[in-house]
Amino acid sequence: MDMVSALQATRRNDLVEVWAERRAAAVPVIRAALEAEGIPVTTRGMALLSLLQAFAAYAPAHILVRAADEERAKAVLAHLFLGEKAPERAADVAAVSPVGAPPPTVRSRAIALGAAAAVALGGFGLSKVPSPAPDGPAYRPKIEVVLVDDESDIFANLSDVSLAEGMILRTETAPIGREYGSPQQKRARFAAIDMRPGESLESIIARGQAWAKTLKVPPGERIVWEPISEYEPDTGHEKITGARTFLVKGDPILTEADIVDAMQAMDDRSGIPDVYVSITLNDEAARRFEEATGANVNRRIAIIVDGQVNSAPVVKTKIGGGRMSITMAQGDPDKQLAEARRLVRGLRAR
Repeated sequence: MDMVSALQATRRNDLVEVWAERRAAAVPVIRAALEAEGIPVTTRGMALLSLLQAFAAYAPAHILVRAADEERAKAVLAHLFLGEKAPERAADVAAVSPVGAPPPTVRSRAIALGAAAAVALGGFGLSKVPSPAPDGPAYRPKIEVVLVDDESDIFANLSDVSLAEGMILRTETAPIGREYGSPQQKRARFAAIDMRPGESLESIIARGQAWAKTLKVPPGERIVWEPISEYEPDTGHEKITGARTFLVKGDPILTEADIVDAMQAMDDRSGIPDVYVSITLNDEAARRFEEATGANVNRRIAIIVDGQVNSAPVVKTKIGGGRMSITMAQGDPDKQLAEARRLVRGLRAR
């Protein structure tokens, strides 16, 4: 039985409302999100909503499902729109797929669920995508969030002859906190190393780390590496071309042990989908993260995944709420989704 037949077989009085939507463009993707979870959907009020867009607050479209699906439908929407815990996926989802059509794939579910969450968050951005069931070998990611030291110059006495093959020193404007309420900056140096033909990112970083051991680093600090990538117009993707240094200091503010939940997400505001993993921290870690970011406004923090710097954002303000995100490496969206799923599985399996 397909979804239309399933609803036709349901008496009108057995349908219940689970959502009132005031944006006409959002209704189709909300339907797609629920149907991707095997929940038949019907709507009421679309004609009036489309006609009276200027008065949408008084003429919403009503999202209706079978009474038997009410609890699961509300859980799906609460997960997408409110960030609540993802519901368990029903075992019989394939049974309500249209006759002759294959069950929803991970990719099609990601698109449908991502579009729905994007509309909820205002204009197709930050689309949350629930993770599929685990598969593949066990993986336990190592994650650290640690402060970046942009004030120490470990390259002050370094000559060109001291650099490794394919390495150069570069400079950037780095944030170093605030003084009398004003953001402070300085010119900071870092080392960048180019990728050899056929070389892997792991090999680049291993070469860089071997060289870094020859440097004098302040006590309690260490050098970590971030991949460098360049955009390729021919493929429309980013390609890794090398790696660069960051000097980080102190014990990690957060580690993977502080994470209580993780889920895939997608940001397509730029027109090119970027996949990331949205992370929820436990209460104690959330407090610690809020205190650390509050004390380090206008400084960088490094998010390190499996020994590589994933990103080094500048703290703009104290960050509360116990949430953070890890972006996937640029490239093919399917590979990004696969890597995000792998990371989510590993974090949830702890």
